[in-house]
Amino acid sequence: MSRRPTAAIELRLGAAGVEARGPGPRSARTDRAVTADIPPAELQAAVAEVLAGVLGQAGAPPRGGWQAHVVLDDPLCWLDVVQGDFASQPERVVRTMMQACAGEIFGKDAAAQALRWHLQADGRHALLLAVHESLVRAVHDGLAQHQATLARMEPAFARAWNAAAATVELRDGVVAWLHAGQGIFVHLRRGSMAALGREAVDGSPGTLNQSAQRLLARHGNALDERTGRVVLTEAPMDAHRFAPWRVHRIGLLTEGATA
Repeated sequence: MSRRPTAAIELRLGAAGVEARGPGPRSARTDRAVTADIPPAELQAAVAEVLAGVLGQAGAPPRGGWQAHVVLDDPLCWLDVVQGDFASQPERVVRTMMQACAGEIFGKDAAAQALRWHLQADGRHALLLAVHESLVRAVHDGLAQHQATLARMEPAFARAWNAAAATVELRDGVVAWLHAGQGIFVHLRRGSMAALGREAVDGSPGTLNQSAQRLLARHGNALDERTGRVVLTEAPMDAHRFAPWRVHRIGLLTEGATA
């Protein structure tokens, strides 16, 4: 009996181009850079091109079609930690609060943003994500050309954070995600994201400490020898050189993390 093909396809979009993996060991890529101002028609064509590369020999799609998980390089997204009394509010009120935050940030362009948010365990903070609707629609349209649907879209930061959650033990301190010359720094307080900062970094230990110190200082805290520190990275790093930061490598197109 022949094996049914897996329905999962992974795509990664960013400045290095569009990459697709699956089903099975198949992969394909195009060097067309995906930036925030890419014309939707060009993005749609790039997505369709790499899907043709991985699905061309895959046979008929499984029942329900192919399911695509899309990872966006962080510059394609806006993200921040916002604060409010979320725990005591119904979902519709929380949605209104998030839309109000988007209005303050994007002004007249707020309605063109696709918003997602993740409430933190403390009920007083949320990670707010925004991606332009035109980018989302272009990806949808490119997938549809190959009977594929968008199952999940998330920034590289969110993918790395979720992949590391099962292996990284830290409730209080700073987590740094290094990716494409940028650092996203998160202040964790009792297991909840309390603040987020985004800076250009050169990957040196001194730069990491300075960025973490600036983030903590903006919220009345200080970086000292007791502060827990974890750095997540896609590229290899010398863990001994970065002590006391604990280094964890993340594969964006594969689940899991390795220490």
